[in-house]
Amino acid sequence: MPMGDDSTAPVPGRLAWTAGLLGLLVALSASGMLVAEHLQLMGESLPGCGPRSGCAKITAGPWGSIPGLGWPVSFVGFAFFAAILASWCRSRRGISPILRRAVLVGGAGSLAFLVIMLGVERAFCIYCVSTHLGNFLLVTACLVAGRASIDSFPQVATAAFAFLIATGGLAGGKIARDDVIRERREQRLAENIEEVIGGGDRHAFTGRWRYGPEDARIQVVFFSDYQCPDCQRVEGEMKQLVQMRGDVSISMKHFPMSSKCQPDLARDLHPNACWAARAAETAGILGGNDSFWKMHFWLFGQGGSFTDASLPGDLRRLGFDPGSFIPVMTSHQTMARVRADIDEAKSLGIFYTPMIFINGVEMKEIRAPFALTRAITALGVALDRGEAVTYTAPPPARDKYVDDWRDSPRKTLPYDPTAWPSGPEDAAVNIVVWGDFQQPYTRELDALIREIPGDDIRYTFRHFPIDEMCNPGHNFKAVFDGSCLAAMATEAAGELGGTEAYWRVHSWMMSREGTITTQTLRQAALALGVHVTERVLR
Repeated sequence: MPMGDDSTAPVPGRLAWTAGLLGLLVALSASGMLVAEHLQLMGESLPGCGPRSGCAKITAGPWGSIPGLGWPVSFVGFAFFAAILASWCRSRRGISPILRRAVLVGGAGSLAFLVIMLGVERAFCIYCVSTHLGNFLLVTACLVAGRASIDSFPQVATAAFAFLIATGGLAGGKIARDDVIRERREQRLAENIEEVIGGGDRHAFTGRWRYGPEDARIQVVFFSDYQCPDCQRVEGEMKQLVQMRGDVSISMKHFPMSSKCQPDLARDLHPNACWAARAAETAGILGGNDSFWKMHFWLFGQGGSFTDASLPGDLRRLGFDPGSFIPVMTSHQTMARVRADIDEAKSLGIFYTPMIFINGVEMKEIRAPFALTRAITALGVALDRGEAVTYTAPPPARDKYVDDWRDSPRKTLPYDPTAWPSGPEDAAVNIVVWGDFQQPYTRELDALIREIPGDDIRYTFRHFPIDEMCNPGHNFKAVFDGSCLAAMATEAAGELGGTEAYWRVHSWMMSREGTITTQTLRQAALALGVHVTERVLR
């Protein structure tokens, strides 16, 4: 009797094949969600894949794409599972040796990525985990099904064809998406260049150190981080502009993304960036402007990296005495200077690098190709036509936040079937806030919103408790224990007593000082007339 005939195949073989098919469908669906996230096919981020999420950390990090190619790993995974699925559908008469080996290699890859995600990056991505779990089910099914001595060519040919088709489709989607991003950046850059040329009232906005002529008609201020790759790229472009033109100068300010200089950062993104900034300031203190820029260029050439062991030799090669340099670098003076730049950046609403100002006007689109060169060239042409040299001071953080909000595209928020909005449905202003009842800024914002006069505002509060109990994947440094319990209790109040009860408990939560516990909820239930704690404790 022919091996693998479905009519007589042993039940375990059928179960194994079905289990493998199920695993493939899970892995293909989960990896497909990551593909959709990358191509932004759903308009907004998937749940759990927003900024600062574990999903974003994995997909946007060094393990999220193939080095040198920039091809997303999720694309590779999707094409792989599509190929195996197509081949698997032809394996009812037996799994060929080559297909079996391909599945086992894929399983080893899933294991490696899980170790990297959970052990190295310490991040959690539900779609990544689902992909790998589905893959493990496929591997198990393949092992249970055993070997079969059948011709491998049909299954291999099917898999290869499916892989090429899937990869081609993904490549087309990526090209289309990249074109949209490119066009959007070009449009923003054009608008930005017009703003730069427009200028404003003359004000002084510069740094301690200047590279280029002091009376340059085009003055660039650069908030930077010596371990920031984009900063390194832009810095090289700026250096070339100063050397090629005689009317451009650069002033450097520090914004290291390191918890050593910014203790409130959740993660130490660039561990040596703080020391690099302090080293640059030390060079300036000891040797003046020229010494600062010598150290500045060297630091960017090194990617901002040095060690306690390597620094003395590096300093000697640069012409500094380690015996006098290191005590100054480790002194309070250099830290004070770096933190003064950080404070100034925050007062301007800066929270990332590079942040560049041309004659005081922010360059909002720096990712377009040669954006800085094109903006400065356009400004130079305008000045050559006889337009006045104008400067402006950057707006304070509050004004910048408003401007950024106005420039942002309108977002379609995911539907919340359990929302308890306050205000009329046809309100002209619809405010949605994600927050934590015990987070001070959330409380302050909630109070401001609820004090706005008029009845033409609709306010919806949605939960984002920074609490391991129901938000284990958060990347925030501060944790508010009891926030999850507070969110659950408020939702329970709404379910039990409707909108009025929800907002009564909401107000109590916002005004409550200290950690929320089941005991405090019992006390609140008695005072508010809502049996919240019984609902939560069940």
